[in-house]
Amino acid sequence: MGTRTGGTRRIYETPAWRALRPAVLARDGHTCQIRGPKCTVKATDVDHIVPLADGGAPYDPTNTRAACRWCNGWLAAKRTQRVRLAGKNRRTW
Repeated sequence: MGTRTGGTRRIYETPAWRALRPAVLARDGHTCQIRGPKCTVKATDVDHIVPLADGGAPYDPTNTRAACRWCNGWLAAKRTQRVRLAGKNRRTW
């Protein structure tokens, strides 16, 4: 899941998220939809396809997918690395 900021953390504590999370896991058959290199297949997490930090809709079922813990962490780490690399490649004059 990665590091959550205060505003993002609150989303996961709402009744709307508590209702959406099990619905997404059921919809996807508790099967990981990411299928990373070390995927465990059994989904226990819900991933936002468009990250909240990039303006993704927090409670939109079409912006969510079931994920195993490993793939969700792996994808979050890849996103973080991409953001950091993009920051290093910016020119400052």
